[in-house]
Amino acid sequence: LDGLCYSAAIFDVRDPNNFDVSFIGEQRSSGGGGPHLRVRQYWADLGCGAQNTTGVFVGVVPMYSDLSEKWESIPNPLPLPVDGDPLSPFGPMHNEEVMRHEFWVPRAVGAAPVPGAPPLPPGVVPPPHIYSPGELSAMKVDRAKSVWPQQALMPPALRKGICCAVTVCNFNVDMSDIVDYGGDTCLSQFVSKGDLQSAHNFWTAWDVERIGLRFVRNSESCKFELRADSPGSTYIYEYDLAKDGFDCSLPYRPVIFFRKQALAVVEEGCDR
Repeated sequence: LDGLCYSAAIFDVRDPNNFDVSFIGEQRSSGGGGPHLRVRQYWADLGCGAQNTTGVFVGVVPMYSDLSEKWESIPNPLPLPVDGDPLSPFGPMHNEEVMRHEFWVPRAVGAAPVPGAPPLPPGVVPPPHIYSPGELSAMKVDRAKSVWPQQALMPPALRKGICCAVTVCNFNVDMSDIVDYGGDTCLSQFVSKGDLQSAHNFWTAWDVERIGLRFVRNSESCKFELRADSPGSTYIYEYDLAKDGFDCSLPYRPVIFFRKQALAVVEEGCDR
């Protein structure tokens, strides 16, 4: 399935009350060789410049939704992870990496080591400043907020559905040197009724490989499970459609929306 910018596709299923679908994404290689040859990018880098912008939405919507509606601009707050999240780009796990990138930490030579301190005389090299975990986290959050878009585009059909939105994040303020691909982390957001502000957010160190959907409806309940797999991490969240205010009588179907040009591979009977 070729996905062009702002394109979408909805899929029929054999059993509308019980289906299990997995989506695996790839970006086509541009050919050639060298460090910028990318054979498998999964869902993350859907074209140069896609960083910090959701590349793909995968989920379920009512079967007769209008997929051609113009995408809406909605509030897009930077999802700050909860305390102790080991894969958070703002947490202790990334502090060593942060120290190696000058765009995260101010240069020590020729500048005061402590914000707000008076400048040093010319030629005087300040002693190295050891940043505390709290200082590093605050600096990373401030830097990320400066490049995070305050508004995002969302397909209107998702107001009546549930989806996983995947975004590759790059918090480098100066992105002019990015030739092909760059990312600090990958963000998967489980979004209900098109509301990013109440999404369940999952940070992963690697790109998401697979997005799984499981829909089960019977006389007693109507459940929908979202699953995001990346190397070493799996995130699962189950929705009770009746409790969450959805119309359980509607014919729901799997759907995919592309924010950038990409290639999706859909396999029948693939191993979850």
